[in-house]
Amino acid sequence: MSTELPLANVPLPAPFARRSGKATGTGEGVAAWSAPDPAAAVEAHLRNIVPALESLRAQSLQLAAWGEELARRLLAGNRLLAAGNGGSAAEAQHLTAELVGRFDGERAPFSAISLHADTSAVTAIANDYGFEELYARQVRAHGRPGTS
Repeated sequence: MSTELPLANVPLPAPFARRSGKATGTGEGVAAWSAPDPAAAVEAHLRNIVPALESLRAQSLQLAAWGEELARRLLAGNRLLAAGNGGSAAEAQHLTAELVGRFDGERAPFSAISLHADTSAVTAIANDYGFEELYARQVRAHGRPGTS
């Protein structure tokens, strides 16, 4: 794998600049620069995951209870309203897609809506009412007794 970059003056991420001994982050001498050790990066990432896993393990009873409650409500015909920002928006949209679609085997679809995914509603509500009303207004519109 070549470490050469086609554009000599493209700013490089900090790890590349530090490894080269250059502080500028420009493309000078790019051919001599190399990426950080991939195995070390994976090891560091795995070490950083441990506290999150321990936190989840400590909360496993509560997480299971929430999952059972959501399943009970969906099976009773209720709806899940989900929302997120940035990466959380992608996770919320994936969750609702799996609930409406097929996650694991054939089953009836569940009612689940990602409130952030309707760009026309998001932009119109934010424009007309302000961002602070974005989700509140949608919950009032889509929420029904039993909605999660």
